[in-house]
Amino acid sequence: ELTAPELEAVLVHELAHARDHDPAWALATAIALRVVFWQPLAWLARRRLATLAEFRCDDVARRSAPGADLCLSRALVRAAEWLRDRHTPTVPCGHAMASGPSGLARRVHRLLGPSGANSTRPAKAALSLIAVALS
Repeated sequence: ELTAPELEAVLVHELAHARDHDPAWALATAIALRVVFWQPLAWLARRRLATLAEFRCDDVARRSAPGADLCLSRALVRAAEWLRDRHTPTVPCGHAMASGPSGLARRVHRLLGPSGANSTRPAKAALSLIAVALS
């Protein structure tokens, strides 16, 4: 179960998706992929757009309140634990949340880094959170 600050950080993140019309963009890219399904670059572009949308909304959430970066990081790890404990191979929110273990680590590292996107801070905290969650 999420704490109140973690839930608030997640809510800010999700509201940023709604504000920026991310569901509409996801639908538009899905329709475009139906037309050019054979083009591997289209699939790469879709994945990159989804990743950038997550990073952007993470950044909105991390700036929303002091400590929100840590709260959102904890919430992401708790969500990964929940998915792991369910042993569910495909959960629709799972791909958007992390797009694989390296996606989760990258998001947590960005959140805990000093400047977000181009953080050079070591990923010890992120790796520690993920190691505890997945052990």
